Amino acid sequence: MKILYVVHYYLPRHQAGTEIYTHSLAKKFSEKGHEVWIFTSEDRSQPGFELKEEEYKGIKVFRLYHSGVRDFRSTYLREDFDEIFDKVLDELKPELIHFQHLFRLSVGFVHKAKKRGIPCILTLADYWLICPAIIMLKPQYVPCPDPEQSSACISCPHSMSAMIPGGFPATIQKSIEYALGLAHKIKRTLPPKWVDWLRDKLGRKQKLEEKEKLLKERWQEMKKVVDALDLIISPSNFLKQMMVSSKMIPVKKIIHSDYGFELEGYVEKAVREKGRLVLGYIGTLVAHKGVHILLQAIKQIKSQELELRIYGALEDFPGYVRWLKKIAGADQRIKWMGRAEHSQVPKILSELDLLVVPSLWYENSPLIIHEAFLAKTPVLASNLGGMKELLEKGGGALFEPNNPKDLGQKIEHLLKNPEEITLLAERIPQVKDINHHYNELFEIYQSLLAKSKSTG
Repeated sequence: MKILYVVHYYLPRHQAGTEIYTHSLAKKFSEKGHEVWIFTSEDRSQPGFELKEEEYKGIKVFRLYHSGVRDFRSTYLREDFDEIFDKVLDELKPELIHFQHLFRLSVGFVHKAKKRGIPCILTLADYWLICPAIIMLKPQYVPCPDPEQSSACISCPHSMSAMIPGGFPATIQKSIEYALGLAHKIKRTLPPKWVDWLRDKLGRKQKLEEKEKLLKERWQEMKKVVDALDLIISPSNFLKQMMVSSKMIPVKKIIHSDYGFELEGYVEKAVREKGRLVLGYIGTLVAHKGVHILLQAIKQIKSQELELRIYGALEDFPGYVRWLKKIAGADQRIKWMGRAEHSQVPKILSELDLLVVPSLWYENSPLIIHEAFLAKTPVLASNLGGMKELLEKGGGALFEPNNPKDLGQKIEHLLKNPEEITLLAERIPQVKDINHHYNELFEIYQSLLAKSKSTG
């Protein structure tokens, strides 16, 4: 079988959940004898774009290097990128395309594939289909209950991240692309409250009528993509229900199937030091991940028999990191561990008594929670979305989202009652094996290919 995986970013530079999952799938299908390729994007500082053919761990990767969006429409649809993708399809002639994310690429890829009769699947990673800001988070870190077919987005300053009028001459357009690239970098250096303020001010400048028109146009384009796809997979039931209730995806076109994982490589847990609690956070240091909530919770606890290890790149969002370090102050209990390579995660988890996932948005099905389960490390997470769904099966405890007081009380309780951590660990559920997941997807792929041939 010839399979093309399409994802917004890819390894080795980007190591978030979607990128890691895509690599796991590509690796497993390649090991099983299938011909596999990756099509992805990568950042570049200069204007314009360029496709490069590369290789990562034995798998051919087509990387589209570009500087970012030109206007709001180009956040989801790029005809120039569509033509490049069409040429890659000419070269590879894949039998099936499994889309993982089209952010930074173009929804037109699906239409190019369907014109050729190629079966297309999409695995949902987040809420990008229904939320231009991807994570359905309003200002002040309030989760959005429903975009209401884009009508709720009109008043949300997060919904329009690139409101640049089109129709500029090429030379000016290149300057705009360069400016947008700089703006993206600047945004990363600013404190989160400043970013929210700027979004709010920029959002108000745009006429509401124009904003409404653009948002409704985006919604309709996403509906066309959903109609063109053969199947959509949601790793969590929560995300599935959100998509169905929003009326973006008909229930007959979407199924629930969680990720699969390599079960090997997880080391034996270190012996827990009595009277001491070692907590950890592993992930991106960005505001919607709620690391500030965790730090604020720790600062409320007086006990010195506590250590918090924060794993995440300090340079990606320096404005937010400065705020985090201001909260932490000189607290010696808080350790800044830097970026963790994915290969290091099993060992890191083995040294933790408890993993904390304090996200402020409706996480889908966080890979790090599954990995903690594989390491037999209990999890303390926000009572939201896919985090809640995973922990309702056991293996951890939930706290009120965006509430450092409640989180602090939960941590302090476990510090005083360490036997409960052992009980949480004993109730950790099983994690789906990548081989089982491969068999599931292989059956789906075969079914879609057979259907395509019968109707073709």
